[in-house]
Amino acid sequence: MSSPEKRRVLVTGAEGLIGSVVRRELGGRYELIALTLTPQSFPSHVADIADLAAIEPAFVGIDAVVHLAASPAVETPWEEILPNNLIGTYNVFEAARRAGVPRVVFASSNHVVGMYEVDGAPEIYGVDDRRVYDHTAEIRPDSLYGVSKAYGEALGRLFVERHGMSVFCLRIGAVRLAARSPREAARRPHAIGVAEPARLRVADRALPRRRGRSLRDRLRRLGEPAPLLGPRARARAARLGAPGRGARVGTAPR
Repeated sequence: MSSPEKRRVLVTGAEGLIGSVVRRELGGRYELIALTLTPQSFPSHVADIADLAAIEPAFVGIDAVVHLAASPAVETPWEEILPNNLIGTYNVFEAARRAGVPRVVFASSNHVVGMYEVDGAPEIYGVDDRRVYDHTAEIRPDSLYGVSKAYGEALGRLFVERHGMSVFCLRIGAVRLAARSPREAARRPHAIGVAEPARLRVADRALPRRRGRSLRDRLRRLGEPAPLLGPRARARAARLGAPGRGARVGTAPR
């Protein structure tokens, strides 16, 4: 049974870069349960997300899922995209549904609309360029990886509208570790802070809060837009490969 103070949140791909950030930054607010592909130095349920039966036990008694596990490279070939990003993502949503988990946060990608950047380069990186592509833009994936993330967003909508789940899709651009010293900064000039506390706040707000807050209040707060970057900051972020805007698929109260 869940703690009266902390909700239980399952993090798939908890051993990855973003999973490590989530564990570090949100571990004090939630009881985090890790799902990893291989054994780790921290407690985890070890299973391949391509195997539905193997991952199902990890979803029992969970209040929300943060789904990060996937092949993350844009150039990932179809042979890896199919089990890791398509079958695996379906299995995570389906395992959550079967276990009665009401909420899933899905790590999507800016590559869902990546062709806008491909077509717009290099002018799109200009300081005064005012083009912004958010969740209302037509989907234009730039790779099979982008296709897999668009699939995850569409799958999320299906589970919202057919099964009454709440699903939030965050279109992440890039997360890089901050340089820990001037020497490391010189060696890695494009290192940025793990960046964007605002984006972690968006993810945090997508997770269920402590018991007692009304559903209406939680949904109203979740509907607040994330802060936008100004043109200059957006251009610099684009050059560095910093995260893009998050996009919410939708919510449906259970």
